[in-house]
Amino acid sequence: MSAIRQLDDDELQPAVFHSLRKNAQLFRSRDYGRGLETLAHTSRRQKDRSEVRDFLTDHLDHPKVSVQSAAIQAMGILGDPKAITVLESLSQSENERISRPAQQAVSKLRDAKPTTPKEIIDLRKEIADVKKESNKLKTELKTLREQVEAK
Repeated sequence: MSAIRQLDDDELQPAVFHSLRKNAQLFRSRDYGRGLETLAHTSRRQKDRSEVRDFLTDHLDHPKVSVQSAAIQAMGILGDPKAITVLESLSQSENERISRPAQQAVSKLRDAKPTTPKEIIDLRKEIADVKKESNKLKTELKTLREQVEAK
């Protein structure tokens, strides 16, 4: 699994997913956990990551804490912001092997959220400036009308 991850080839994702689904009992816990992380890594650029997110979520109540922890870390690797709510609840766990990776995953997901592009921010500022200028001109026009009507 680590070799597949190092290849960074998203086309291997279906094979990894199939292997984890069909052969889960053949893996040792630690290797299965690495497989979950590899699955997330090879799925992270997909547009729809819901199937992988659901698969990882199913492992959050696995009998072995090492698999739970790996599933949590994998959710951070997957980069799907829809997982934040679940991970936030796990970050409150009394078990540090659960809470610490959950906190790290939440932080990673929040940091990865796309920010507003600079161009959009600049446009918003320009619009605000135009609105201020427009209001100023309206006030000046109103004052001029009042002065003309007074004469």
